[in-house]
Amino acid sequence: MGRRKRGRPKETWRRSVEKEMRKDNWSWVQVRTWSKDRVHWRALVEALCAHMREED
Repeated sequence: MGRRKRGRPKETWRRSVEKEMRKDNWSWVQVRTWSKDRVHWRALVEALCAHMREED
């Protein structure tokens, strides 16, 4: 049977994105809409990366 490893669960990409979305009160519907606009999506990703750099 499959067993999970002991300790803290792995941080996945989706979990990290969801955490950032909650911080800025965004929904998956909004993010999906923004992803269709290349310029807006690039700005969104850069903003998320800036948050990540600030936390380090």
